[in-house]
Amino acid sequence: MSVSVLRSLDRPKSFGDDTLSMRVVAVSHGTPSSQNIHGHQVRTSIARAPSKDPLVVNFGGIADNQLAAHNAEVYAFFAHHYDYWTGQLGIARSSWDWCHWGEHLTIESGPIVDERQLRLGDVWEVGCNSKSVLLEVCGGRVPCSRLVWRCG
Repeated sequence: MSVSVLRSLDRPKSFGDDTLSMRVVAVSHGTPSSQNIHGHQVRTSIARAPSKDPLVVNFGGIADNQLAAHNAEVYAFFAHHYDYWTGQLGIARSSWDWCHWGEHLTIESGPIVDERQLRLGDVWEVGCNSKSVLLEVCGGRVPCSRLVWRCG
């Protein structure tokens, strides 16, 4: 599955051309479950594994995606952060599968994308073959206690 980041026409080109190609390495759906977080039972959808099924995206977000806390319709996360954060935290990379951070799309790019180059309003075309969806960048991830728990 590929991702193309399409620039808004009224904005300078941050990547040097109109399109930046990336590849989706994993997708996931959220399903709320009760997790023991520091001795408390907490309902969360962050604990998930990659799905072998494609995502179906409509105007309300991802079909069959159930949220427990946040209202973001689609979370995307760059794959290179897995190596960085497992290294920083002294965690074996093999202990974190894709989608560990609760993202719906794990994206790989070459060269590595610096998120500071992304802008609100940027439009991403995500899909494979003739089926794709346009997603608009509307904000950054807001970390919460569940994300801290997932990181160990």
